[in-house]
Amino acid sequence: MNLMRAQSFAAGVVGLVLVACSTPPITPPSPRPVSSASPTSSGLVSASPSTRPASAPLSSPHATATWSLTGRMVAARTGHTATTLLDGRVLVTGGQSSEAARLTGDAPKDLASAELFDPVLGMWTKTGSMTVPRFGHSATLLPDGTVLVAGGYDFQAARDMGVEIAARTTAEVFDPATGRWTATRSMAIGRAGHRATLLPDGRVLVAGGGLADRTVMGSAELYDPRSRSWTATGTMVDGRLAHRSIVLADGRVFAVGGWSIGSDPEPVRAAEIYLPATETWIPTLDPPARVLVCGVALLPDRRVLAVGHTPDGDPATALYDATTEAWTRAGAPTIAGAPTIAGSSCSTTTLADGRVLAVGSHVDGRPADAWLFDAGTTTWSKTAALGRARSGAEMVLLGDGRVLVAGGDFHPALTRANAAIGTAEVFDPIGS
Repeated sequence: MNLMRAQSFAAGVVGLVLVACSTPPITPPSPRPVSSASPTSSGLVSASPSTRPASAPLSSPHATATWSLTGRMVAARTGHTATTLLDGRVLVTGGQSSEAARLTGDAPKDLASAELFDPVLGMWTKTGSMTVPRFGHSATLLPDGTVLVAGGYDFQAARDMGVEIAARTTAEVFDPATGRWTATRSMAIGRAGHRATLLPDGRVLVAGGGLADRTVMGSAELYDPRSRSWTATGTMVDGRLAHRSIVLADGRVFAVGGWSIGSDPEPVRAAEIYLPATETWIPTLDPPARVLVCGVALLPDRRVLAVGHTPDGDPATALYDATTEAWTRAGAPTIAGAPTIAGSSCSTTTLADGRVLAVGSHVDGRPADAWLFDAGTTTWSKTAALGRARSGAEMVLLGDGRVLVAGGDFHPALTRANAAIGTAEVFDPIGS
């Protein structure tokens, strides 16, 4: 496999990664004033304070949820990360630039750049660049408000070693107060497409991912922000790449899904739990048959909602109770029998009112549908569709209860090229 094909393969794998679920909920920042934004001739936006009352409910029977375009990103990118900071802004890092150049035989470019989204102004601004380009990396908000970024694919190293794919060992920390990046100690093993999860004690668990060529790991490491060092921890029961992980209410880490890469990649349906006290992984019951997970979310009642699909691409969702280790099926939305949140690429986030927003990928150039899951009734209801057709976008909850979807890629029908997207849009659960 040549370098361009290797990058194409890696891009497809990274499209499976859901950064929105890579870190557990942290005490949300105090809600900032919500602004309504409108485009200006410069391409930026002007903002005016919203008239929404501070005590307004997040949902009502008469409200209509909406998506609205917000300021254009500094750079079009896909395979990036998005992290909501303690001050309410969103940090976007790395990824790849437009892949349309593949039609001419050129490879996409990995990005070291980073940018910040201000939800009050609806504007993106450039911030300090990372020390190296990163694609397929992880980003984790630390308790002190800084952000740890680790790993990612390293195509230059792959070229130098004469292998298909290589991964970075390096890590660095972003300080929102200065906009600067500081290199920290490196991981013991290079990895990309891994999962990074913030533990209740402030350490970061990094598990799984790809190393080089088609190797998938089960190894895991712990980052201690106090000593800025990494230590090895227990190995996963199953090696997996682009899996989903989430912190349970009792502090354990639940991991499910992902892919095992060999001559023929296969999805991993198995689930397991990491015990921080003993630094070990234990197997737990697998999801119901034929449910291949592409997104997870923690519900207010402490259950885990797993959003996925069958091998045939039909939507399938299930609920996991960590206390009883029991799985139950939950309804999956369809339109005229066609899947709407199925597929290997989906995004989920738990809203402030406890509902879960799920968004899939675009199909044949049409904007993806969005759905809301109600844990009380275990039912799905359709909400407004995205305004722009995109796949693999990053989705994060904002401090004011809205949801930001940024970047991603677009695969036009009848072409071989994917194009990275530089637009972003915001979902308002209570409508305008």
